[in-house]
Amino acid sequence: MPRKPAFEYTLHKATGQACVRIAGKVHYLGKYGTHESRARHRNLVAAAQAAQALHDAARPLSVGELCEKFVMSQRIEHGAKSWQEGQARAIALAVCERFAGLEAAAFGPKALQEVIAQLLARGRLTRGGVNRRKQQVVAMFKWAVSEELVQPTAWHALQAVKAVRFGKGRENPPREPADSTAVAAVVARLRESGHASASQCVAFMRATGCRPGEAYRADIADLRLSADPPVLAVREHKNAHRGMERVVVLNSAAVDAVRSALADRQATCGPLFVNSAGNPWEKSVMLNLIYRACDACGVARWTPYQLRHLAATEAVNRTGNEAAAAAMLGHAPTSTVVRRYSVNRLQLAAQAAKAVGA
Repeated sequence: MPRKPAFEYTLHKATGQACVRIAGKVHYLGKYGTHESRARHRNLVAAAQAAQALHDAARPLSVGELCEKFVMSQRIEHGAKSWQEGQARAIALAVCERFAGLEAAAFGPKALQEVIAQLLARGRLTRGGVNRRKQQVVAMFKWAVSEELVQPTAWHALQAVKAVRFGKGRENPPREPADSTAVAAVVARLRESGHASASQCVAFMRATGCRPGEAYRADIADLRLSADPPVLAVREHKNAHRGMERVVVLNSAAVDAVRSALADRQATCGPLFVNSAGNPWEKSVMLNLIYRACDACGVARWTPYQLRHLAATEAVNRTGNEAAAAAMLGHAPTSTVVRRYSVNRLQLAAQAAKAVGA
């Protein structure tokens, strides 16, 4: 049976009195339903809650309780089953496995290093994944400082823990861009097999290098085809919470994909690329369509995100301008991620050197 709510006002049938159970003791309040009994109930509950608050304030906060509060804060801010809540749960599990009962103020660099060593020993995460977990634990304590749950010294101490260096953990092989010939074959195959919208969506991602989620959520109302250059203003994107704008610039190939989708949609608002039910494409569905088309064409399988890598690689190596490529991809101006797409950074350095003193 489900448990009754705490401090519930209930009827004692044998005596006809109202009662409430507090800390295992039943308090009788007088005749059930009267104003006097309800007033006594309110007073007793208020006193019990005040006593509990004093008890909680006097008792040190444990790591497990801190993790629980952090997970709940992420759920409230970002929603249940959000990416942020999932990440909060992951770091809570990693930390609480050994330190749930430890006082939060006592969780220091040595404890964090033990968590890191444990994650490395399991081998489920790459070195980069372990370092992200480490940073997320530090971020949790930063949040705790902002909520006055721990002293700032606890957060500052954790910042001293170094990241796992190269060679000390498992590395993922570098992600390769999709093959442009294979992409063209898949686009044609999707169109011929009756998946015109999927074909248009893949062509759009190939032409713009946008994130797959940005293409799936693209809205007709956000298109600015008459602008110079034509753009798609993305409302929901990765850096929206930082106050950054995300504008996808449309080249001629992207405009062709958009106009083809608009001709099929015959609508002025709503999702640009939709499935047969009129709903935006889902990641798993699009991935399965691409895989089946790759198999049918006899080419190696690739994922939608590899289209972004392909566009980024072409942009960096054909223009020699990493800043421009970063702007196209929607990266922050200070981002260095785009450097990984450069095939020959020595050539870029040589181009810059020729411009010096010219």
